[in-house]
Amino acid sequence: MKQIYIFFLLSFSILLGDELTSEVILEAEKGQTFFKKNLRKVCRTTSANFAQKHTYKEWYRLKEDKKFRIEVYRLCPGSAVFLEDKWIESIYAFTIVYAKNTNRFSE
Repeated sequence: MKQIYIFFLLSFSILLGDELTSEVILEAEKGQTFFKKNLRKVCRTTSANFAQKHTYKEWYRLKEDKKFRIEVYRLCPGSAVFLEDKWIESIYAFTIVYAKNTNRFSE
């Protein structure tokens, strides 16, 4: 249920261009932490570079078309070992918050 709620908040924010809620920011921070701890070495890129592979609307479309996980695997082939279902929404929130056409920068 929480995943649906976060997805709804992200979708609503993207479509209306509103500021992101604190819940979305917290979810994005979880995704960034997961990326740094588990995927950075496997992907051979920083979390910022990963999120900036697409605009936030491109990430949104990938999620809507159920191709988000496939794109993560394409950008980071070794991620399949680490990427469990419970982390998908956090990674998605992270990519939306730090996408290439946002004014936010990941550490």
